[in-house]
Amino acid sequence: MSKVEVRCICCDKPFITYQGRVDRGESKYCSRACAYATFGYHNLVLAALPGTTATLAEKTKLSIDCVVDAITRMMRADKCYPTGLEIVPEGRGSGKTVYQLSFAAGPYPEDCDLPRTQREALATLIDRKIFDALPGTQVSIVEKTLLCPSTVSKLIRRMRARGECHIGRWKRAKMGGPVAVYKLGPGIDAVCNVEKLTNRQKYLRLVAKVTKAGKLDEHRATRAAYARARYVREHGDQVINALFGRPAERNREAA
Repeated sequence: MSKVEVRCICCDKPFITYQGRVDRGESKYCSRACAYATFGYHNLVLAALPGTTATLAEKTKLSIDCVVDAITRMMRADKCYPTGLEIVPEGRGSGKTVYQLSFAAGPYPEDCDLPRTQREALATLIDRKIFDALPGTQVSIVEKTLLCPSTVSKLIRRMRARGECHIGRWKRAKMGGPVAVYKLGPGIDAVCNVEKLTNRQKYLRLVAKVTKAGKLDEHRATRAAYARARYVREHGDQVINALFGRPAERNREAA
């Protein structure tokens, strides 16, 4: 009996089977896992669409792993496609939010240019969010995209390596140091021409900030307390020195 190559109706993966089984309509799945998945939780997930993996797991009462596996197989079989990103709680009571893909049932539309894997589709949509947030600094990109700073920093480095963005200019940050402003498109990184602030300039900026906030007296009292604590740490307390007959001037090693 001759062998032929057919595709699995679940994951669209090619496999070799006998022609007789194809004629009898038996060879539809490449493995038992695909057969069990098609008649099991795949149909539940397909009926619960549209939604994200978190909402689908909540609707179907399945685990996240089962939902992710079902979505992966159905995307390969052209039964569902990603539609965009949604912000959902991270879970575990952390109070943080994360981006998750939202899916809809049906074959891929002609105008959908997203990859057919969840990881690549998620990376593509997050890159587009970074593109929409440019031009801007890393802090402004974090505020616009709601991504964590480490993720934004890693994506910016990758985009610069691919020539998708560059440093357009430098500006002074709120803390006084230079910060890069990224622009979309290839180009030569601008040279940093923002000079570092001296200690005197930093102090004057701090005084102006606390004066504007009406906390100048509190700031002076705090600095006086720090200076007093430093003096006591280096020379010792005068009352204790007089009580035990210690010299007034002593270094840290003697203390």
